Amino acid sequence: MSFFGKLFGKKEKPEPQPVLGENDVETPLGIFTFVDHEYIYEGLVKWYDDSPQLMDVYIESVEEGSRDMGDGVERLIQLLNNKEEIDYRVKAAVLDYLADESGLIMSSSQHMLMSKEMFLGDMEIHDIGVKRDGSIDFYIDQCDIIDADGKYIEDISVIYTDKGTFEFEINKYDWE
Repeated sequence: MSFFGKLFGKKEKPEPQPVLGENDVETPLGIFTFVDHEYIYEGLVKWYDDSPQLMDVYIESVEEGSRDMGDGVERLIQLLNNKEEIDYRVKAAVLDYLADESGLIMSSSQHMLMSKEMFLGDMEIHDIGVKRDGSIDFYIDQCDIIDADGKYIEDISVIYTDKGTFEFEINKYDWE
């Protein structure tokens, strides 16, 4: 309470609490919203400390038809506690997967082969999904890469499996 408030008996108004909607759940990471037809919870978290942008995240329910998040929030908290290391490992795995036998990758903006390290700083993870099978899905968009067949890579889904391996789903397009 301020000095004048104490002196004249005025009370400060308490901070307004967010009103939770019917499908909203309060978690240590903020509010997550249940999406009925997908059986997921969606929310926003801070992934890159040097960016004001929040990242979209989702947590699948433990099974279709369920609203139970299981240990999804705890798993997401573990990711956030190690985000710098995980961010590097995910991007390095993608670049290892896409590089040619000499370790180079074709840049779509520079029109030349470049070392994998040149792509690390520009590549960003745009959203993360905690899957019910124990895997984590990292989505990377606009990565400035042309594959060995000359196709532009539009986006990459990097799945870190519950076995500790990486799998990749890559969307490509022809510029023509």
